[in-house]
Amino acid sequence: IAVTVAVYIAQLVTGDLVGSWLAVSPEKVFSGQIWRVLTYALCHDVSSPLHIIFNMLLLWWFGNELEGMYGSGEFLKFYIAGAVVSGVAFCVSQPLIGQFAPAMGASGAVMAVMALYTMHFPRRVIYIFFIIPVELWLLLVFYVAYDLYPLLRTIGGHPQADHIAHTAHLGGLVFGLLYKHYNLRIENLFSIAGWETMRRSFRRKFQSPRDVKIYRPDDPEEVSPSRESVEEDYATADMDPQDLNQRVDEILAKISAHGEASLTVQERDTLKEASRRFKHR
Repeated sequence: IAVTVAVYIAQLVTGDLVGSWLAVSPEKVFSGQIWRVLTYALCHDVSSPLHIIFNMLLLWWFGNELEGMYGSGEFLKFYIAGAVVSGVAFCVSQPLIGQFAPAMGASGAVMAVMALYTMHFPRRVIYIFFIIPVELWLLLVFYVAYDLYPLLRTIGGHPQADHIAHTAHLGGLVFGLLYKHYNLRIENLFSIAGWETMRRSFRRKFQSPRDVKIYRPDDPEEVSPSRESVEEDYATADMDPQDLNQRVDEILAKISAHGEASLTVQERDTLKEASRRFKHR
């Protein structure tokens, strides 16, 4: 938010010269100025302050909680990736529908954040104009319809002159939905182990049912749980309350620093045991 506001001030001071350097357009991106698929998200329309105010408010409202869930590093990477995906979607789609106007604004990346937040909390209620209660899943459907309708009209030969980059919005929304649906992590893209985890995740989504093994209690080939895993379960169940509380504090600190996805199976079991004890207090 701070960087975006600083760029906006630079736009005002330079007569939007900065905006002309950073805005995204298919013609300039395809000629080699690829940095524009990211930098366009840092500048906004100087003639309408509501453009940047609305985007930054949404980023603060939805992004603040997501940053706590995923960790600052991963959330920043997600936001940047959402901006890039939105910029690429805009550049690819504009020539296909016969439009070549430049675009600027963080709306695509903010839509990715909103989609991810809605996937986590679809039934959470927000108040439009601080009056009208609306569940987030319904608001997301409205945004999809709002951006998809003019795009379909344009494809059908009736272009809409509303000066809104609808394809960038849709690109961000789709990215946010896929990120949650496939449990992606941007930081994993830079490691071999991360690619292997993603490959297994995609494989499980499309794996044929015939690959599933049927459990039969009398099957002589059925493998019983290992002694080590059983001992770990007992160790958690028998853990002293003070030691358990200390272990929970360490796990919560890890979630705050690296996100929930960084937890091991044993750490998740420890949280479950702590929750069970708390309920039966």
